[in-house]
This record gives sequence, structure tokens and C-alpha cells, in this order.
Amino acid sequence: MSEFLSKNGVFHIRTPPYNPSSNGAAENTVKTFKQFLKKCAKNTDMDTNICNFVLTYNSTKHCATGVSPAELHLGRPLNTSLDRLVPFAKHKYN
Repeated sequence: MSEFLSKNGVFHIRTPPYNPSSNGAAENTVKTFKQFLKKCAKNTDMDTNICNFVLTYNSTKHCATGVSPAELHLGRPLNTSLDRLVPFAKHKYN
């Protein structure tokens, strides 16, 4: 495992168990996901709800970085349903 991590430039940082404050970013994501699931209707498809959450979370700008997680990972923003509705609006007004 350590060979794979070093080849891919991944730094494995261990945190103490049962100490959520030491892993704040991950805990914040879990909290946000739980809040989202509570707001979903009980009779809706859970797979669709999870896909919607992942798309929304990855395309929303983060307050600390100023860009979305998708932009950090892909180098460009994700296309959302709004982009498909108004495909040329950003080119006309920016």
C-alpha cells in the first residue's frame, strides 16, 4: 500500500480514532451529506438522491479555495443542468 501511495504522490495522514476534530474536512462532508439525506423525501429513489448530492457538492464553490472540488480535480467546472438550459449565456455576459 505504501508503494502505491508514494508512486501516486498521496500522503497518508493518520488521525486519532474517535477524535472528529482532527479530521475536520472529512467530518464536515459527512455532516453535509447527512443533512442532505434528511431533506430528501422518504419515497424517492436513494440512488438518484446520492447522485444529485455528489454532483451538487462537486460543482459548488468551496469557501476556503474559491473553486469547486471538480475544478480542483479536473481543471474545469462541471457542466450542470443549468449549463444545458442556457449554453451560451456565460459567453455573452462575461
